[in-house]
Amino acid sequence: MNHRAEMRVLIAEDESLSGATIRDAVEQCGFTPVGEAFNGYEAIAMTETLRPDVVLMDIQMPGLDGLSAAQRILYQSPTPIVILTAHNDIALIEKASAFGVGAYLLKPPNAQEIARTVAIAIARFDDMLALRDLNARLQAEVGERALIEQQLRQTVKERNLLLKEVYHRVKNNFMAVSALLELQADSVEERHTREALQESVHRVKSMSLIHERLYQSQTLSEINFSESAYIIATELFHTYQPQGSNILLDISRKPVMLPAEQAIPCALLLNELVSNALKYAFPGGRNGTIRIDIRDVGDEVFLTVNDNGVGLPNDFDIQRTSSLGIRLVAGFIQQLHGSCTLNHANGTQFDMTFPKNASAC
Repeated sequence: MNHRAEMRVLIAEDESLSGATIRDAVEQCGFTPVGEAFNGYEAIAMTETLRPDVVLMDIQMPGLDGLSAAQRILYQSPTPIVILTAHNDIALIEKASAFGVGAYLLKPPNAQEIARTVAIAIARFDDMLALRDLNARLQAEVGERALIEQQLRQTVKERNLLLKEVYHRVKNNFMAVSALLELQADSVEERHTREALQESVHRVKSMSLIHERLYQSQTLSEINFSESAYIIATELFHTYQPQGSNILLDISRKPVMLPAEQAIPCALLLNELVSNALKYAFPGGRNGTIRIDIRDVGDEVFLTVNDNGVGLPNDFDIQRTSSLGIRLVAGFIQQLHGSCTLNHANGTQFDMTFPKNASAC
């Protein structure tokens, strides 16, 4: 904005005598009158062509009143405006202020009042421009963020659809492999080979189940493993429980959410431990119970598989056994960055602990 000596003022006043008085007061301030308008339309046109530093605008003018003219000027050629009025009308002043008018003067004004009011109008005008600029930048930023959020939502939607398709296809592939292994097992007469193939079928089915649960889940990243554990154990009971025996399944159903990278090795080790218990813990048609407890406490997950069967030898070492199933269990525990304790009292109990949501690799 210009310094005081360079201040250029447009006067909009329809009464010649009043306009001359205002012009004299303006010049006494050291300001330069650059033009005089006699109605609202002239004030708008002269503001656009002359580009004054401030407009002194009378409220009551023919054709277009000063308030309407001020509103158009502030929209078309933003310029500080001081309203001139003969009456101290509070409602009118508030309306002018809402339009963006910076100050008002009661007629007839003197030089001191004009100088003070023009300074106030210019300061408020500068603040208004700064606020407009800030608002424009904020609106642009909000628009950009809204666009980014829309793009992110679309990306997440596409990612979820892709993940569902991947999980579904992987599940179908596992089921195809499982069916092929079952066909192979049915065609093999040698008992040990047939049993080995059947064990592989259940391992593949366990992985297939996890992927099925993943594409059915809301987040596509984690599942309620307790439900999966129940399905795996029930399927194993259906396959391995000896005829004539009465082996019960006792499994906790409290929800425990696990990500895919933990749910898969956890399902596989559960498959090995439950199938081993069903095949070897209750020989000769003995009755008993297999208990499965999975829970999360803080940042750790606790998984216990217990049976009250014949138990393992006292010198059994999970790290030195020749059993493929137990060696797989040890490998899965290591993959989960966990630990395992074996208890021989009253049957066999595997107590496993691993950190929740740790990356399994």
